[in-house]
Amino acid sequence: MFLKFFNNNRSNILLLIALLVYNSLFFSERFGLNILLFLLLVFSFQYLLFKESFKSRNVLISVALTVFTAVMLVWHNSLLSKWMFFISYAITLGFIIQPGLRFIGYSLLTSISNFVKFPVELLTWEKSSSKAAKRGLKFSKVWLVSIFPILIGVVFFMIYRISNPIFAEVTDTFWKEIGIKISELLKHISVLRMLFVLLGLFLLSGMLIHRNYSLFAHEEALLADSITRKRSKPWSAYFSIAFKNEYWSGLILLIIMNLMLLVLNTIDIKYLWINFEIPKGLSLSELVHQGTEWLIVSVFLSMIVVIYLFRANQNFYSKSKWLKILAIAWMLQNMVLTISLWIRNNNYISWHALAYKRLGVYVFIALTIFGLITMLIKIHHSKSLFYLLRMNAWAAYLVLCGVCIVNWDIYIAKYNVEFKSGAQLDTDFLLKLSPKAYPYIFENIDRVEQLIKAHELNVENIPYTYYNFQQFKYELTRLSQIYIAGNSETTWRSYSVADDCALQYLKDKIKE
Repeated sequence: MFLKFFNNNRSNILLLIALLVYNSLFFSERFGLNILLFLLLVFSFQYLLFKESFKSRNVLISVALTVFTAVMLVWHNSLLSKWMFFISYAITLGFIIQPGLRFIGYSLLTSISNFVKFPVELLTWEKSSSKAAKRGLKFSKVWLVSIFPILIGVVFFMIYRISNPIFAEVTDTFWKEIGIKISELLKHISVLRMLFVLLGLFLLSGMLIHRNYSLFAHEEALLADSITRKRSKPWSAYFSIAFKNEYWSGLILLIIMNLMLLVLNTIDIKYLWINFEIPKGLSLSELVHQGTEWLIVSVFLSMIVVIYLFRANQNFYSKSKWLKILAIAWMLQNMVLTISLWIRNNNYISWHALAYKRLGVYVFIALTIFGLITMLIKIHHSKSLFYLLRMNAWAAYLVLCGVCIVNWDIYIAKYNVEFKSGAQLDTDFLLKLSPKAYPYIFENIDRVEQLIKAHELNVENIPYTYYNFQQFKYELTRLSQIYIAGNSETTWRSYSVADDCALQYLKDKIKE
C-alpha cells in the first residue's frame, strides 16, 4: 500500500532495489568504494527513468564531475572530495529534474525542493487523494465491523479463564510463548538499522522520484544573459534627471576610486612586487592576514558598485563612454590588487609554511580573476547579473572539483616537513592533518625532530602545545592508534586507496 504513493511501478521496483543495495553498502560502514558503486547504480536507474534529461549538456557535465569526485573520494578520501561529491550530486540531480536549467544555484534549489517535498507529500497524501479518502472510508467500516466481535470475544475469554483454572493455565502458557517469540524477534531487529533504512528511503525517494516542481525553471526563464534597453516615456522628465544625476555621481565615484586604487597599487608594487619590504611598525602576519581580508572585501564591493551602475540603461546611454572606460580601468586595477594578494600570500607561506586557509587564498584569487574578467565582459557587452552569477557559479564548481585531484593533507605535510627557512614547524597543526598524512611524517621523523629541536630551547616564544619532540611523537602514535581502531571493523565497502595505504603502514609501524 505504501509504494502506491509513488504511482509508478518501475520507479517502485528500482527504489526497492536501490534501498536494498544502500542498506548493504553503507550500514556500519565509512564512505569509500561504496560511494562510487552506489553512484553508478543510481545514475543507471536515473537514466532508465529520465532518459530525456541525459540529453542535456549540463546534465552530462555535472554527471561527469560527480563521477570524478566519487573517484577522488575512493582515491584520497579527503574531506574536500566528500563535500564536493555531495554538492556535485545535488547539482546534478537538479539538472536531471529540470534539464533546461542553466544556473547552478537554481539547480541546487530544485534538488533540495525535491527532497523536502517527499515527507510533505507523504504526510498530506490521504488528505489530497480522493481515492485514498474512499480507501480510508472502507477501512473504517471494516474496523467498525471487526471491533464488536473482538470485544465480545475478549469478555467471554475472561469469563472462561476465571471459571476454569486449566483453561487459564493453558492460555497463560500460550501467551507466554507468544511473548518469548516476540521478544526473540525484537532482539534481531535493530532500531538503528530501521532508522537507517528510513533515511535511505527519504534520500532515494528524492533521487528516483521526481516531483513536478518547476518554480525555479519558470524563474530562470524570465532571466537573460544580456540587458535589454527599457525606453522611458517622453513625459517622464523626473526619471531623465535622476538618470543623468546617477551618471554624474557614478563618474565622480569611479574617478575617486581609480585614483585611490592607483596610489594603493603603486605602494604594493614598490613594497611587494619589486623589493619585498615590511613597512615599519607592521608584522608579516598583520600585512598578510588583516590586509588580505580587507582587500578581499574591497574587491567584492568594487564588483557590487559596478553591477549597480550598469544594471540597466546606463549601458545604452550615448554619453556613458567615460563611465565605461573608468569602470574597466577600476576592474583592471582590481586585477593588479589581486596579484598583490597572491604575492602577499606567497611571502607569508615562504616564512610560515602551508595551511588550509593559505591554500584557500589561491583558490579565491583564481576565482576572483575569473570574476573580474566576467565583469569586463559585462561592461563591454551589456551582460546581466544573471550572466555573472551563472558563469562564476560554474567556474567555482569546476575549480573546486578540480582541486579534489590532490590530497592536500599529504601535500601540506610534505611541504612543511621539508620547509627549509622561516619560523618553527607548527607541530600542533601537523597533528591536526588527516591521519593519511601520518605515514609521511613517520617516514621523516628524524627531520621533524631536527626542526623541533632547532627551536626547543626557546620555550617562551613557542606558541605550540607539542613543542617537545617526545610529546609530539607520543601524540602522533596515540592518534595513529585511534585511527586504526576506528577502521578496524570496516569491510571492502569502505575501501579507499589512501586509507588502505595509511592503515597498512601505521599498523606495521605501531608494532615496532
